[in-house]
Amino acid sequence: MLISLEAAITTLQRGGLIAFPTETVYGLGALANNAEAVEKIYAVKERPKDNPLICHFYSLEHIESYGITVDVVSRVLFQYLTPGPLSILLPLPKQSPLYPATRGRETILCRVPDHPMALSLLLGVEVPIAAPSANKSGTMSGTIAQMVDETIGSEIDGVVDGGLCTIGIESTIVSVGNETVTILRPGSIGIQEIREVLDRVGSSYSVLYAEGVEHPVPGTRYRHYAPCTPLLLMKNAWEVDKKKKCVVLGTEEGLEETVFGDNELRGVAHCLGTRKRLTDVAKNLYHLLYQLDKKGLDCIYLVDEQYGTSALGIALQNRIERMISGG
Repeated sequence: MLISLEAAITTLQRGGLIAFPTETVYGLGALANNAEAVEKIYAVKERPKDNPLICHFYSLEHIESYGITVDVVSRVLFQYLTPGPLSILLPLPKQSPLYPATRGRETILCRVPDHPMALSLLLGVEVPIAAPSANKSGTMSGTIAQMVDETIGSEIDGVVDGGLCTIGIESTIVSVGNETVTILRPGSIGIQEIREVLDRVGSSYSVLYAEGVEHPVPGTRYRHYAPCTPLLLMKNAWEVDKKKKCVVLGTEEGLEETVFGDNELRGVAHCLGTRKRLTDVAKNLYHLLYQLDKKGLDCIYLVDEQYGTSALGIALQNRIERMISGG
């Protein structure tokens, strides 16, 4: 059920659960200081209980008003890269009212979203909103209100429609420590973007992607992002089983390289966009997979291609690997 921004504010204040747009994906939100409401998030998402939630604030000052200590480098990242698709892991004071959103952990994931409706919602309730992606755990994040409403709308108190999310994949998650900024979950902000900010303020901190270690942050430990329809990687047209009801998904370049030499497959090809403009590919990925998921297909073939070393390229590769591996 679609509801207005004003109704969403009232619903949250009464302990309800609503979905709302951000620049990355739609969030499934409850007031972060309401333990009962936060539990509803876990129930609706069928989310593992040891998977903490990102808390959304309307500003850096809002974060600090809860007694959260923001170190010098994290402060710089907030100042230069937010509002935006960045979540930072910070220490949480003991006895904090925000413990319901952290599952009792002594750290909290903080984010200031770059979406007018999300910020209006936060200013309206005046309390941080705990909000993972608005979907069932393990499935694709919602990037339009229809996706959310059709999948979990009957289990929550309403969906605020903000159109198609402009980025389309989840925020970058980082931690800061030992003179290093570690990217725990890749997103549209990567090493280059963070390095440029640190260079501007003369920081010598290194920036790297976490490798080979599981972290207790969203999107890194469990099956994520996958459609219900079996998703298979393919390198060549001959790998497609034409006896099955299937489609092939890829970029313009990927389809040209692997599919379009087979005229039979042209009719079942779906294009994500061009590798020359990964912003479109990221924006289209979940939405297009969701549309294909409703067609009753035997499988979806995804062209096995490289997206490059930009932040978005690495993030797309990460999401696809987790879709395919189921872990």
